[in-house]
Order: sequence, then C-alpha cells, then structure tokens
Amino acid sequence: MLTPIKMLFTQLFNLTETFIQVNIKSRIISNHTSPDAFRLWLKHEAKELFAYIYQKEFAKGFKDHISDEITDQLAYAGKTLMYALTAYINKSQTLEEILKFTEDFITEQLDAFETDFNIDWTTEDGQMKVMDNPT
Repeated sequence: MLTPIKMLFTQLFNLTETFIQVNIKSRIISNHTSPDAFRLWLKHEAKELFAYIYQKEFAKGFKDHISDEITDQLAYAGKTLMYALTAYINKSQTLEEILKFTEDFITEQLDAFETDFNIDWTTEDGQMKVMDNPT
C-alpha cells in the first residue's frame, strides 16, 4: 500500500498557484486569435472559466479547508482577473505581454491570499498544517 506524500503548506500553495497560472495562460493562448475576438472572449466566457479554474485548483489540495464562503471568494478572485485583463489589454499588447501580466497578477493576488481569505492553515499548537499531496 502506498502512503500519500505529505507536502508543506507553502509547497502545496505554490503548486496550486502554478496550476492556476498554467491553466489560465493555456486558455488565453487558445483564445487569443485576434485582439477583438480575445476581448469578446474575455467579456463573455472567461469570467466564469477563470472562476472555475481558481475553485478547481484550490479544491484539489485544500478541499477540507475551504468553506462555501471561500469557494465563492475564489470565484470572485478568478473573475477579478478577467476584469484586470480587460482593462489592461489593447490592440498593441502582444500575447507574451498579456501572459506575463496574467502570471504577475495571479502571483500578486495569491501573495495576499491569507489577508484576503480567512482560512485557518495552522494546527492547534500553531504549526503550519501538512497537507496530503493532491491527486
């Protein structure tokens, strides 16, 4: 019988951030066919997709620690990325610039995660919890 691999909170959190970035950037690449089409995609489809990606990736590693309220807040975080991208882009931005902005935005947003989201990551004795490796 295999024993699950244990990860430190920071490892799992950083892995979750990376998965969010990779998934969202992949969707941006596949939908960046032209500046106008990309803007339409952002406004009409990306908001719910980004919300879902944030929720899905956090659920993989932190499902036992995320309440319905946190799930809703993660959806808002994903939607906020869509608004930021819509405000950021114009016809002169290259795809590489958009992807860099996306990655930087997600990193900055998740760096403030503990402040913005009320999740208890510590054990009763004040130690950071060790999480099972997500499958």
